[in-house]
Amino acid sequence: MISRGVLIGLFIAFIPMPMQMAAVLLFVPFVRFNVPIALAMCWLSNPITMPPMYYMEYLTGSFLLGIEPEPVEMTLEWFKHNLDNIFIPLYFGTAIYSIFGSLTAYFLVNYLWKLSVERDRKLHRKKR
Repeated sequence: MISRGVLIGLFIAFIPMPMQMAAVLLFVPFVRFNVPIALAMCWLSNPITMPPMYYMEYLTGSFLLGIEPEPVEMTLEWFKHNLDNIFIPLYFGTAIYSIFGSLTAYFLVNYLWKLSVERDRKLHRKKR
C-alpha cells in the first residue's frame, strides 16, 4: 500500500498541471494505495521545486527528441508566447521522469520495506 502510494504520488508530482492532489484522489476508486503517502509525494512539486523540475524535464525532452532547447525566461508573458514550442519536449521529458522516477521509487520502497520486515523477523526470532 505504501509503495503504491509512492508510485502514484510521484507519478502525478512530475506532471506539470494544476490540482495534482485532486488527480491523486481520482485513483482512489480504482487502486488500493496509501492516500496520505501519495498526497505527500505529490507535494514534492511545490512552488520552490517546480521551476527546476520542469526545466529539467524540458531539457531532457529536448535532448531526447533532438530539439535545440530555447532559452527560458521565468515570466508569464514568455510562457504565453512560447508554450507551443516547449509543450512537446516538456511533456515528453515529463513522461520519462514520471514513469521511470515513480517506478524506481516504487521498487526501492518495496525493497526497503521487505528488508525491514525481514530484519524485524530475525530480531523477533533472536529474542525468543
